[in-house]
Amino acid sequence: MDIPTRPARDPRTDTAEQCLYCASTELVPLYKGVCDRLQYAPGSWSFHRCQGCGSAMLSPRPAEDELADFYPPVYSFAPESVGSSRWRRAWAWLEYQLIYRTMHEGDARRILRRTLGRAAAGKAMLDVGCGRGHRLLAFQRRGCQVAGCDFQPEVTEYIQSELGITAHCCGVKDLASTFRSESFDLVTAFCVVEHVCDVQQMLRGCWALLKPGGWFAAVVPLVDSLQASMFGRRWCQVTEAPRHVSLPSQAGLRTALRRAG
Repeated sequence: MDIPTRPARDPRTDTAEQCLYCASTELVPLYKGVCDRLQYAPGSWSFHRCQGCGSAMLSPRPAEDELADFYPPVYSFAPESVGSSRWRRAWAWLEYQLIYRTMHEGDARRILRRTLGRAAAGKAMLDVGCGRGHRLLAFQRRGCQVAGCDFQPEVTEYIQSELGITAHCCGVKDLASTFRSESFDLVTAFCVVEHVCDVQQMLRGCWALLKPGGWFAAVVPLVDSLQASMFGRRWCQVTEAPRHVSLPSQAGLRTALRRAG
């Protein structure tokens, strides 16, 4: 497998210029020499902490057109792609049923309880950055009319051909041109916000897709969480660099949501 290489950068520009959450330019070094835990993206990276809201920014920040090169062909769990071994297929099926399906069912149950409630049947739902779509099945089983989008074409092709669910290949910057405004009752983003180079663009794009009274629900790793404080630079959300472009704080995320409306 050919591993993409990063363009050489001038070390004098090895900074994250602006916080993606509160727009502050007061950033100080937090972690240096962070390597990709999947050993897929070469080189090392740094995170800088925003003095305004406490969020962490990747440095140097990749260009948007570089991001796709940092993802392996199979990034989210895929029980159907473990190989031809009968034992491995059986183990992957068991792993999916006991761990991932249980997790996805819990996600759908909690989010719908706090948003659409018992009125979920027939409501339109979009999952941004949907991966291989297995979480969409949990919402579909609860009556939602589901759709997904992801920037990896092989992922959306799998969702449509194998799961029979509508899926569009697009990045977060293309939400407005891919979907009609005010067309969804619920938009979700599971561990997506930290992957994008323009958080405001993503949040405003999701907001524009909501019907009046609609809901946006996201899962985001927080840099001021208990896990972050326990593991520091060894935290798996830090070593997801360079796929994790940022790690928001609670204050930073609240600020970003207010800025996006």
